[in-house]
Amino acid sequence: MIREISKKRQGSESGFGVIALLIAVAVVGCLGAAGWVVYRHNHGTTLKVASNTSAKTVPTTSAKTRTEQPVNPYAGWETYTDSQYHYSFMYPSGWTLSSTRNVYGETLLSPAQTVDVVYEIIQPVPVETVAFTPTLIDKLSSANEDLTVVGGYSYSTAANAYSPGYVVVDSSTLGANGPTVGASSQFAFGSSFVTLVGNTQYVVDMNVVPTNKITTLSDAQAWLNSTDAITGRLILESIKYNG
Repeated sequence: MIREISKKRQGSESGFGVIALLIAVAVVGCLGAAGWVVYRHNHGTTLKVASNTSAKTVPTTSAKTRTEQPVNPYAGWETYTDSQYHYSFMYPSGWTLSSTRNVYGETLLSPAQTVDVVYEIIQPVPVETVAFTPTLIDKLSSANEDLTVVGGYSYSTAANAYSPGYVVVDSSTLGANGPTVGASSQFAFGSSFVTLVGNTQYVVDMNVVPTNKITTLSDAQAWLNSTDAITGRLILESIKYNG
């Protein structure tokens, strides 16, 4: 009997030992899992914050330091100065500068020889108006004596040719209302603007014209939009009185 009780007690103690061992393993597993979750949570948050901080600070710093430099269309250009009539203008070094014939002034020829820029001083002469369609009316700065560059074209039935070009004019040539871009009107294309030297009145004629005959409207419009013609317009827009 005593032996049976002892066996039963040993069996009971053995069963309790197994249960205690299982409970201990379960507790250790739970603690380990909890620790892993806390570790991942803490390190995951740190990485995410670092990533977000980097994404926010880099564009902000770049936006603050980024600056846009204005483009100077006259960078590297030469300057022509008229010491007698006190006007000056700028032109690319690749353009050919030469004296005009029979009158006081200079001409510029584009490298492709498709554009002439004429600067000349002449006595006032009667100028006939023509039917002229402006494509550009560009008011110059106040330092340029209230001048305006007008671009566009006219058509001559007698010559069966279009005459596109750009010209510098003053307010008296533009008239009270002035021409309208895209609308044909009577315009004294060759009159340019007037200057006084002492008591003598002179006309400053400065314009951009093609070197060849143009017979179609599409060719006239293409010439006005060509690189050399637009460069010629920039030359006109650089004119300045230095007296």
